[in-house]
Amino acid sequence: MFKRRPTYVMEIDAQIRFRTEAVASHSPEFAALPEDDQKALMTDSVSRQAHQFAANELSSHGLKLKRSIAHKGHRWETGSDVQVNQLGEHHITLTVVCEGDRDNVLAVFERWLAEVSSFKGISEMGRTSIRGTDGTNLVQYSDEAIEAAQNLDPETAAMIDQLMDPDR
Repeated sequence: MFKRRPTYVMEIDAQIRFRTEAVASHSPEFAALPEDDQKALMTDSVSRQAHQFAANELSSHGLKLKRSIAHKGHRWETGSDVQVNQLGEHHITLTVVCEGDRDNVLAVFERWLAEVSSFKGISEMGRTSIRGTDGTNLVQYSDEAIEAAQNLDPETAAMIDQLMDPDR
C-alpha cells in the first residue's frame, strides 16, 4: 500500500521596509510611479524572491512544492498576503506548502528563514512557523512580541484570557 508523505506549511510574517528613495534615485522610471505602485513593486519583489528561494531549496532537498493542502478543515496555499495596519505599516505573510520528509523540510525552513531575514526589504520577522500533517507544530515569535506579552499589566492579560477562553 502507498504511504503518503507528510505535507508541511512554512510561514513567515514580516514587516516590509520600503526603500523607495534608494531605488528612485537610480531609476527615473520608478521615481515617476505613484508611491502605492512603488510599494506594490517592492512587495512583489520580496514575495517573488522569497518563494523562488524556497522552491530552489525544496527541489535541491528532494522535496515537492505544492500549491495548496487541505487538512482538518483548514486550507493553506503557497503564496503571500499583505496587510496594512492602522499605523500604515505593511506586513507580509509568506506561505510555502510542501511535501517530503521532516528532516529535509526543517533544513529548508531554517535556510529559508535565514535568507528572508537577510532581505533589505524586511525590517522585522514577527512570527515564523512550520506545521505538518505529521504533528509538527513549531512557532516562534519575535523578541519584541514576547516582551510585549510578558509586560502586559495583569488586568489586560486577564481580559485577553477571558476573551480567548470564555469558559475560564
